[in-house]
Amino acid sequence: MGYFSLWLDVLTSRPGLVAPANVTAVAEGLRSRIDLFRRHFDTGDWRLWNGNNWTPRLCIGALTWVVAFWHEENAVAHEVLRMINDLLWLHYPVYYLNDGTPVEGISYSYMSIEDAVELSELQRATFGAVPEAIQASVPLIQGALAFHLESMSGDGRMVDFGDSHAVAGYSPRTLELAAARRIVFDNVSAPLAMSPCQARELCSAMYGSYGVSHGVCEGGSHGV
Repeated sequence: MGYFSLWLDVLTSRPGLVAPANVTAVAEGLRSRIDLFRRHFDTGDWRLWNGNNWTPRLCIGALTWVVAFWHEENAVAHEVLRMINDLLWLHYPVYYLNDGTPVEGISYSYMSIEDAVELSELQRATFGAVPEAIQASVPLIQGALAFHLESMSGDGRMVDFGDSHAVAGYSPRTLELAAARRIVFDNVSAPLAMSPCQARELCSAMYGSYGVSHGVCEGGSHGV
């Protein structure tokens, strides 16, 4: 839903790019899907109410629809926006333990962090406020940084443990963890959650090299 809502919003911003009949067909298809989202909310369907990684992932699609159809479907868009901000409390912060460990493991924490960034940026850019559930979760989200680093093997891949995959490409999410306070609160002066030694550890996993070292971490990988 998010993919087609985004493209419809872009392609209808200038007249003549899409035939009116096609715009109507796509808009009607997307309306049927947002109505399904609303029914799932009202009936407590597990796809929205289980609180795992699917909850914020489906909310991103719904929020993209809200932005695209804010003027054309204003009453429904208001309703869906409230639903999204209520549902996110099921995932943030309860998805993370007190030390920041994500309860579903490393792979799904990737989705959770990516979703937190997208939801924060999109809702703030459009409505001027980040979902309160994500704001309340920043300390726990940042706490997952150590878990990420400890789950990386020496070749930059994630350790294949539990519901995870030995794949590369997670490092951008780890960097977003480090900058979570800056991203969520839109404050470039907020402190980073990554220590110099953790940055050294991340570089080692990503590039096979510590880079320039000043010997500050000789006493331990996480000491400053």
